[in-house]
Amino acid sequence: MNWKRGFGIGLMFVGVYLIVINGSITGNVIGFGESYGNNILGFLGIMIFLIGFFLIVATTTIEDVVGTKAPAQVSVYDSMQGSKIGSNQDRFYLKDKGDLMLDIAGSHDVSLKDFQAAYDLIKDDKELLEKARNVYGSELYKIANEGSDLEENIALEFLEVLYEGNISPIESHGPIKIDLKKGLSNPQKAIIRSAFKGGWKGYPDKSQKRVLNQYGLAHVSDSPHGKIYFKSNPDNFVTTSNTPSDVNAGKNIGRDVIRLINNSDRD
Repeated sequence: MNWKRGFGIGLMFVGVYLIVINGSITGNVIGFGESYGNNILGFLGIMIFLIGFFLIVATTTIEDVVGTKAPAQVSVYDSMQGSKIGSNQDRFYLKDKGDLMLDIAGSHDVSLKDFQAAYDLIKDDKELLEKARNVYGSELYKIANEGSDLEENIALEFLEVLYEGNISPIESHGPIKIDLKKGLSNPQKAIIRSAFKGGWKGYPDKSQKRVLNQYGLAHVSDSPHGKIYFKSNPDNFVTTSNTPSDVNAGKNIGRDVIRLINNSDRD
């Protein structure tokens, strides 16, 4: 059993125990007002129970999705149908079609605000964070690449949350600066992998081109192979297939791009 799931079950039992103990002491389960002080155990029990429940749901539903070839599980929409009323936090929604991480409140529709709140709950857990990015990163990048202009804008807003704004996937934010001594950070690598995870058509799609531009890279379809190279130093490049047949071509090129950036001097 996954240790987080086991720990979550244990927390749920502890929470139930505290609720029952509190009920036997106060004669009720939980309340507020004058009796709040006497019911603190019940309140604490419910909080512990909910934390345990979240751990179970989060670890189970993410693991059920990661590594599978299931159809698209995520879509996005504007609840105001393009109107400018309200903030993006309240208008922009992610619709979870499956049983992914964010289905913890009985709803498959998650606002940008709630997405941020759910992300804040797991951001300090490296394992859960990596899995969340694997699940939602690739799905949102696909929407940004293949959806309408509005869907692209919404997907990019959710990606900003998912990667904490450290690496903006929006091209207009300018080139990304990296420490050449340290190389790419893990979030930077995750962004690149997500962009290429969907495959390679022999040329970069919109999402892949966005990432390449941010790192000062470009693609050219030479014969018999294409190449991805630094604009400032074309001698630093990796080769690409113009007619890929390997289903893993995108993942392989993403890995090559990461290696190119880490190991090459762009100047």
